[in-house]
Amino acid sequence: MFYATWKPPVDLFRAGTEWLVRLELAGVSPSEIHVVVQQNVLLVTGRRRDLLLHHGYTCHTLEINYTGFERCITLPAAIDAPSVRSEYQDGILKIYLGTL
Repeated sequence: MFYATWKPPVDLFRAGTEWLVRLELAGVSPSEIHVVVQQNVLLVTGRRRDLLLHHGYTCHTLEINYTGFERCITLPAAIDAPSVRSEYQDGILKIYLGTL
């Protein structure tokens, strides 16, 4: 079965020197999400898995992408790595980034 790659939608906000990045990651386990910060680049990768196919179900329609994803966001200033924090609730990942 073919699974297309997908790019989760991203929202980007700014308040003073802090940035907020929101990603829509419905169905992705927090253990499958990886966040890397380097200078002014935020890289979020992960994978949404289809558990039903492993339980004997036969697929008739498949519109939800079950594969790896990657989003790379470049900010206009260097990120203060110790200030980075995140939360994941209701399928939305929020990443707060302070800049130098």
